[in-house]
Amino acid sequence: MLPELHGRASAWFEGEGLIDDAIQHALAAPDFERAACLVERNSVSMLQRSEIFFIRAWLEHLPDQLVKTRPRLILAHGWTLVLTGHVQAFEQWLAAPQASAALAAPDLSADILGELALIRATLARFQREDARSLELAEEALSLLLDDDRGLQAGAMYTIGVAHLQQGDIAAASQAFTETVHLGEEKGGPYMAMIALQELSEIQIKQGQLSQAMQTGRRAESMAVCWGWQAMPAAGMADIYLGRVLYEWNDLARATQSLAEGVDLVLGSIEQFILAQGYVTLAQAQLASGDPEGAFGTIQRGKDWFTQMQVTDTGGGVLLALGEVRLWLRQGNLNAGSRWAQNCHWWPEDTYLGYLQAVTLVRLRLAQNRLEPQGDFIYEATEVITRLLAAAEADEWWGHVIELSLLNALLCQAQGDTAGMLVSLERALTLAEPEGYVRTFLDEGEPARMLIDESRLAIAKRAPGNSRLLAYVKRLLSDFSGERLALTPDPISDQQAVISALVDPLSERELEILDLIASGLSNKEIADILVISVSTVKSHINNLYGKLGTHSRTQAIAIARNMGMLSY
Repeated sequence: MLPELHGRASAWFEGEGLIDDAIQHALAAPDFERAACLVERNSVSMLQRSEIFFIRAWLEHLPDQLVKTRPRLILAHGWTLVLTGHVQAFEQWLAAPQASAALAAPDLSADILGELALIRATLARFQREDARSLELAEEALSLLLDDDRGLQAGAMYTIGVAHLQQGDIAAASQAFTETVHLGEEKGGPYMAMIALQELSEIQIKQGQLSQAMQTGRRAESMAVCWGWQAMPAAGMADIYLGRVLYEWNDLARATQSLAEGVDLVLGSIEQFILAQGYVTLAQAQLASGDPEGAFGTIQRGKDWFTQMQVTDTGGGVLLALGEVRLWLRQGNLNAGSRWAQNCHWWPEDTYLGYLQAVTLVRLRLAQNRLEPQGDFIYEATEVITRLLAAAEADEWWGHVIELSLLNALLCQAQGDTAGMLVSLERALTLAEPEGYVRTFLDEGEPARMLIDESRLAIAKRAPGNSRLLAYVKRLLSDFSGERLALTPDPISDQQAVISALVDPLSERELEILDLIASGLSNKEIADILVISVSTVKSHINNLYGKLGTHSRTQAIAIARNMGMLSY
């Protein structure tokens, strides 16, 4: 009786489009044949919605004999391995005797062969084998001519990524645009929306913030059209809209959009976009005066990778860089130095390599402010020179704005007033039409002083450019409205705190301060010192009061600038 009820429930849920429930009841019956057929019919559509973890869970409950001998189930399992970064396991899976024999059958349909080619193309994309990825994606596209599951859009998207990684931006943009059309026409809205995300990324790098906003709005409209407002794909649009809103310094709307986007993307395998969401959300929280919330956001991103058992294909690196940026903006140069010493460096011509190199420049600039006689500034100048040449060659004007500002700060540190003015004016001239704000504000007090001290010289160099002068005035006004000192001035902060520190820290409080700076939790500190957690909290509250702060990050920054830490 019970198996029959589960069977009827499975059929009812399938009719309602609730496939996960339908499969769960089929498994409970247990009717493995029905469950397998449901997975075969629906795995691609679930893949289109980036709900790869559902597919993985279904397959784990099916008998191995079914999964290893049925081509569509073999491919479904292949997708779960490739898209969660388990490359070696994927190769072993396809090489297994039963799976290999099933995929070598002479009567396989073109759509099966096309999907297999697309999986291999996706794997090659992750491994940055661009030429092979392009070749396999084009093969998949030719085999999937009659496929109506949205896989054609997936093949075209992979072609676009291959062109992008080869540096052919025009061909990549064309392929992504075609992906959008194929996705809308052939039932692949997820691929259409992820292609719009790629177009947004290109537009942001090209400095076209308004166009990126329009692209994000189009993705939002598409999600409404398909009834996907609660799907991970809609979250991608929210994240990219949030990135633009953050740059425009619309912190409230940026925070809301980013938080909503992250929540939606959590259920997908889009780890890089999710990491971008976490990092930008953390930046928005820090800019809003919530450093503890910012670091907590980065930690939630790290926890996601651990919980979902996803191999890091770049998202984890992006989270680490986001954390370093927070450290630097809080004055924690020791943590930044440890990152630089232990970092696994990506090539500078990759996006992650670019971000690593820019982060290193910011670290060296901050270190130079404390040790002006060191070699920090020369290393940073060499890096900026390479990055600027590459960004200009690729016409990544968004990068050129950021790099020109950093170059102006480097020139200022070296006493090169002429070079400083040229670089700063270029950054401002490129940034003004699209209303860049956070790129400047996030560099903190050094950038404010740079712009303030240079505004008269800029006015003389461009006397007729009223828009540029108005833009400079607006930026300085935005600086004055900042709620948080993003880059503490070591000298002025130290003098201010020393004069205010009437009650010195005790030896125990200094000991706990060192342990806090090492990143230890209250429980870990208690275990080391053999005291209770409540006693640790009491000491921390006391030292907060003496330092005039309410957060760990600010306490560490103040203590470091005053030379209180033992390292």
